[in-house]
Amino acid sequence: MNDDQTSASGRPANQAGTAADKITSAVGRAVDSALQMTNTALNKASAALDQAGIGATNAAPGDARPTLDTVTASAQRLAAQGRAAAAQAQEQASQKLRAYADKTSAYVAEKPLQSVAIAAGLGAALAWLLGRGRK
Repeated sequence: MNDDQTSASGRPANQAGTAADKITSAVGRAVDSALQMTNTALNKASAALDQAGIGATNAAPGDARPTLDTVTASAQRLAAQGRAAAAQAQEQASQKLRAYADKTSAYVAEKPLQSVAIAAGLGAALAWLLGRGRK
């Protein structure tokens, strides 16, 4: 196999890796956005309690401040767990996507004519199905 064939068969794997990275980035941004919105809401609630004169140091039993502090700590802990779970799921998905892309690239490199025939057949079937829907 020459260098052109090697680089051509590696492109799908690289593209899959890029797609996985984009998905990862989007998930990370979504988690960060949710965390930021939660923190903003909790900060507003805290400021409202401060304006009402319910400080953390002078809170009486039954006051909202200790409850808010507990909720804040729980939200931050859950956000960290969510971020870790999302990162782990993303890494697993990325690894699987890269593995499938590598297998596909290897198959195309080993059997280029069969690969072209399969692609042509799928393309023809898709064109036929899409053409049928327009009538």
